Amino acid sequence: MIRNVWFFILIIFLSCNAAAHTIWLKGDHHETMILNSMYCALNAKDLPTTCPRTPNNWEGEILLKLNKTIKFDRKEMEKAVRHPDDPVGELSFGNLFGLARWLWNMAVSECEGKNKNISTGLRCSTHYGDFQFMHSMSSVENTSPNVTKQKIVAWASYLLQIMENRTLSDGTEFIAQNYCSYWDNEKSKRNPIANAMIPDGTTGFPCILDNGEPWSIATMFAFKCSNTIVNCDVDLSSRNIKQKALGSLFHLIQDSYSQGHVRRGKCCEGVLEEQLSIYNCEPIRQFNVYSNQNKARHKASDKAPVAGQTCIEASEVHGPIVAGAQIFWILRNQELDFKTISQITSYVDSNIFGLSDDATTSSKGSGF
Repeated sequence: MIRNVWFFILIIFLSCNAAAHTIWLKGDHHETMILNSMYCALNAKDLPTTCPRTPNNWEGEILLKLNKTIKFDRKEMEKAVRHPDDPVGELSFGNLFGLARWLWNMAVSECEGKNKNISTGLRCSTHYGDFQFMHSMSSVENTSPNVTKQKIVAWASYLLQIMENRTLSDGTEFIAQNYCSYWDNEKSKRNPIANAMIPDGTTGFPCILDNGEPWSIATMFAFKCSNTIVNCDVDLSSRNIKQKALGSLFHLIQDSYSQGHVRRGKCCEGVLEEQLSIYNCEPIRQFNVYSNQNKARHKASDKAPVAGQTCIEASEVHGPIVAGAQIFWILRNQELDFKTISQITSYVDSNIFGLSDDATTSSKGSGF
C-alpha cells in the first residue's frame, strides 16, 4: 500500500514538471474563466461588454443552439475546456493508468525531442509540435504573425463547424465524415492548418490505421484513455464532440491572454515572475514559441490570470471573460449556421486576435 502511494506521488511530481506546457495541477484557471463567461452571458440582456462577478460556488448551466438545442452544465464545461491540454482524456487523480501513460510520453519518451506532428500522438503534438495554434502560439520561430493568426482563425472556424454539425448533401453529419478526405480537400483550398492535420497525406496516420478504420472528424475529440495501459475508449456521440470543440474554442481564446503564449502590450523583459500572469487587453504584438522558452517563466505566466490596467479601462480589445461571454451569448441567442459562424469568426479575427501595427515574427518571446 505504501509503495502504491509513493508511486502515485512520483507520477504527480514528474507529470507536473514534465508537462510545463499544460495547466494540469497548476490550478483551475481555464475552468474559472469559462464559468465566469457562462455566468456573464446568462445574465446579459444584450451582447455583453462588461461582466459581473460570478457568485462563489455558482452551480449553473447554459442552453446553446448548436444545430439542435443542447444544455451544458458547469461540470461539462470545466471538463471540455481542458481538452487541448489533455487531448486524450488521461489526467485525473482517479486515472492511474492515464497518469502512467502521460508520464511515459511526456517525461520518459520525451515528446519534446520527437518530430511532434500528429503521427507522434496528440499528447506530444498539442504540447510541443505542429498543433501549437491550439494554444494561440506559433510552432516555429521567425514565423510571420499573419501566418500564425491564419492558423488560429482556421482552427476556430473548424471548431464552430463541428459545433454546428450540419447534415451534408449525402445525409452524413459533418463530424461523421472521413477526417482525411475532408482535410485532403481542404489542402486543395489552401486551408492553413491542413498540412498539420494530415502531414503524411492520405497514406499515413490517421488516414490509415492498424485496425483498418480511419479517423472521422469526431475522432480527435473522442478519446478517453483510462482503464487499460494500452488502449483508449472513444465517445463519438455528437454531444461529447460538440462539447469538446466548444471547450477548445474557449481554451484557444483564454490562452491568447497569457503573456507566455502571446505578447500584448509592453511585456515581459525585466518583469518579475509573480507579475507575469497579469494580462493586457491590447492588440497582439507577437506569437511566442514554446520550445526555447524558460519553462519556469512560462509556468509563472500561466498562473491565476490578473487583469491589467488596459483591461480595467475601456478597451477596444475585450478581455478573456468578456470575449467568452460574447460567444456564449451569441450561441445562446442565435442558431449556429453559416451566418453565425461567420459572425463569431470575424469577432475572433478582428477583436481577440487583432494584430498591432508593429507585430513581429515569432520567437520565444521577450523575457522568456
